[in-house]
Amino acid sequence: GRGLVIKPEDIREKVREYSAPYSIVLLVDMSLSMIESVDNIVETIDSLHGEVYRRRDRVGLVVFKGKKAYTLQHPTRNLDLVVKKLRTVGASDFTPLAAGMFQSWKTLKQEKLRNKDAIPHLYIVSDGIVNVPLDIPLSPLTRRRYSSEAQADAFDVARLLAKEEIKVHVFNTKHSSLDEEEPPREEGNRLRLRPTQFLKELARVSKGEYVGLKLQRGRG
Repeated sequence: GRGLVIKPEDIREKVREYSAPYSIVLLVDMSLSMIESVDNIVETIDSLHGEVYRRRDRVGLVVFKGKKAYTLQHPTRNLDLVVKKLRTVGASDFTPLAAGMFQSWKTLKQEKLRNKDAIPHLYIVSDGIVNVPLDIPLSPLTRRRYSSEAQADAFDVARLLAKEEIKVHVFNTKHSSLDEEEPPREEGNRLRLRPTQFLKELARVSKGEYVGLKLQRGRG
């Protein structure tokens, strides 16, 4: 004759697992020194198809060469389109990395407005030989610390990325252990970092990760 007794351990809550999609911008160095790396970059992007489809991620493409950065593809789920555009873009002299990072920052901010649940990621692919600064520096003070204005401006944009909590991944296509071990050069009262030193510091300033790669020449 007793009524139904419900204990705390009898209560169940239905939980729906949700994996937030990524908003990814691939920022690719298309300077002349990167020509040998392009095929490997394309292969790497091609390998992402399954993961991007499963998570419903969106991937965009920004390249930098000459004196400017170019948004070749706003974030999309169509990776084939991204690969196609990367294959057709030509290389050029000079390396405006800071401009590319700044363009990527603006693109990812727009993506965040589009979908507040999306997790922004920036993949920077470069050999670290930068030589074109921003037209207007974000912080003249940083330029006083480095003899390369192009390096200084990239560090300023890296701080913007960290402030926006954009997850940064820096891929050095020509990692050098020798550059890594040598102390930075001093020119007057300013520092000049070697390419590997620069990209490692860029990852640190942006609170991201650094991946050092060695050049793999295509077969055939």
